Amino acid sequence: MKHLWFLCIALALQLLSPSARSAPSADGTDAAREIVTQLEAAWNRHDIAAYGALFHDDAEWVNVVGMHWRGKAEVMKAHTIFHDTIFKNCQLHGEAVSLRSVAPGTVVAVWAHRQDAYATPSGNQQAATLNRLTLVVTQRDGRWLISHGHNVWVNERAARSNPVLQP
Repeated sequence: MKHLWFLCIALALQLLSPSARSAPSADGTDAAREIVTQLEAAWNRHDIAAYGALFHDDAEWVNVVGMHWRGKAEVMKAHTIFHDTIFKNCQLHGEAVSLRSVAPGTVVAVWAHRQDAYATPSGNQQAATLNRLTLVVTQRDGRWLISHGHNVWVNERAARSNPVLQP
């Protein structure tokens, strides 16, 4: 029994050692996955400073209703206003993310997530939705950050008729 405990402790120490941990992917997909994780966490905490830290200064964003914000300052101004108002109690719930390196220093992330219901600026109630967010994550000066984001609502009824998914 004493040998079994020693073996368990030795195995645990080996697994926890820095050399046993896998290195981040060279193609940036691990960095992009971490950005999606941080984006969701910052949104759900309504931590706009942490949210903004994930963007390059020249990032662009197209939201679900087609508003186009150019530059991190515009992206953050819009998100700050919306988080102070319509999204102040709204959470995101990630479902799936796909990642693909498309060129050195560039990863495209497509993230499906559920968004809680909220009231629009005009006071209409928007039901909880399935959204699909496409992010272009790029590496500059050794840092991986978001260069572009485009969020769309998924029409789940129409999605059931997707010809690509039909037998």
